[in-house]
Amino acid sequence: MSARGSVQPEPEFVAFVGIDWADQKHIWCLQRAGARQREAGELEHRPEAVEAWVGELCRRFGHGPIAVAVEQVKGALVYMLRKYEMPASVSGAFDHVGEHARSVVSLGSQG
Repeated sequence: MSARGSVQPEPEFVAFVGIDWADQKHIWCLQRAGARQREAGELEHRPEAVEAWVGELCRRFGHGPIAVAVEQVKGALVYMLRKYEMPASVSGAFDHVGEHARSVVSLGSQG
């Protein structure tokens, strides 16, 4: 089998984030892998705010892969998050959110 046809194994995610998209502020919910407790907050729709938020997630979770589900396939927020995307299969990461997750990315550190 060629390298192009091989399937990458899904990484062990350190956290899972769902984002409810809006035009000015996004609502997010985060759950650490293996935990039952969830956190929630708001994220302003500005590149600087998204960059600071992703940076904080990377600091908190040791630059491990973080699965992020967004309710849209394209748009400014998805584009901003793809800057941090790491090559990984995230197909099963959000099975429980079904059709509500329109775009799923795996965040990783840039360094």
